[in-house]
Amino acid sequence: MKKYYDEPKYNAAFERCMDVMVQLMQKYGPQLLEKIEGQQENGPNDADHAA
Repeated sequence: MKKYYDEPKYNAAFERCMDVMVQLMQKYGPQLLEKIEGQQENGPNDADHAA
């Protein structure tokens, strides 16, 4: 395992965080890209930017 931090527990936590992020990108990435591309074609929607 590559060393990012001096503490082993921080390295393990970082590696786990990256694993989770990669899994989320693999699972939801294609859907998100389709949504973004659709918005670019249709123009921005005010409802998407409401807080």
